Amino acid sequence: MTTSHGTPGAGDGVERSPVQARQAVTTGRMRWVLRISLALCVVALGGLFLVYVSVGRHPGRTDTAAPPAASSTANYSGVR
Repeated sequence: MTTSHGTPGAGDGVERSPVQARQAVTTGRMRWVLRISLALCVVALGGLFLVYVSVGRHPGRTDTAAPPAASSTANYSGVR
C-alpha cells in the first residue's frame, strides 16, 4: 500500500538484518572510546572542582576576609 504521495506505507519495507540496516559491523572500539572519554571528563571535572574549592574565592561570596583576631588585651587573664 502506498500513500497518495508515492511513499511506501508501514508494511511495504524490505526486511533487513541489523548488519544490513546499519551498513556496518559493530566492534567494541566505539564502546572503548566512549568509556575512555567519559572517564577523562570525570577526571577533568573533578580536577576543576578541586581547584575551585582550594582557591577559596568564590563569586558572590563577600566574607573572604579572615575573621578578626582576638586582641591580646581583651582576653588577658594574667596567666600564661
